[in-house]
Amino acid sequence: MDKRRKALHFGICTSHKDDTSFNGEKDADYFHLFSKQKGYDSNLVLSSKTKICAKHIKEEVFKLKSKNTTATTYFISISGFSYVEKSFFGFLSSRQANKAVMLSDVEMFTRKDLLECLSLFDKDDKVFFLISDCETKSKKPIVKPIFEGFDKNHVKVKAAVLSLGLNQRAMKHLNVSSCAVDFEYAMKSAKTFQELMNNLNDLNEANISFVNSSLGCYNTHKNSELVL
Repeated sequence: MDKRRKALHFGICTSHKDDTSFNGEKDADYFHLFSKQKGYDSNLVLSSKTKICAKHIKEEVFKLKSKNTTATTYFISISGFSYVEKSFFGFLSSRQANKAVMLSDVEMFTRKDLLECLSLFDKDDKVFFLISDCETKSKKPIVKPIFEGFDKNHVKVKAAVLSLGLNQRAMKHLNVSSCAVDFEYAMKSAKTFQELMNNLNDLNEANISFVNSSLGCYNTHKNSELVL
């Protein structure tokens, strides 16, 4: 185990009337095991054992960082459902839709929370922040969307942020409840975000995108390198 590689995974199990059998705890548990196989010192937090709110996530990230004073590589993930704001008029829909991740008690993890987490790290650290989210549409406005224009000046750390944006229709068609195993497979030959997205969609033989690649892909690394 490499002391300079730390991982932290949050799994949220939320009931939703339009959902698939997707379970965020299942994905988080897999990413936890995946991290340990890659030599990370990994911790797992599940909503079935403790309520996961935005404040809790930020406190856990702070504790993780405060224990490390030297340059460290971090793998942090949140797995659960996400709300994507849907326009009342389809032709007004934007490629960069507003999104927020559902936590315990239907609290939201927003872009502001994400930036506050990333701001805790130093410029010599490397952070891969993965959100394994199954998207559900909502016409209710999301006040503080998690993803909009990503300003590199907000954070000094080398940060790669990826929201998988799992497509419910594709998951039902494929009869799958998780993307975690496919994620590991797609990672093996991917060096950039786009290659990872392409690999995930190539696993789906139907004419439906498995992941929504137009949402939540930001990288402050040179040439969008994917470091994990």
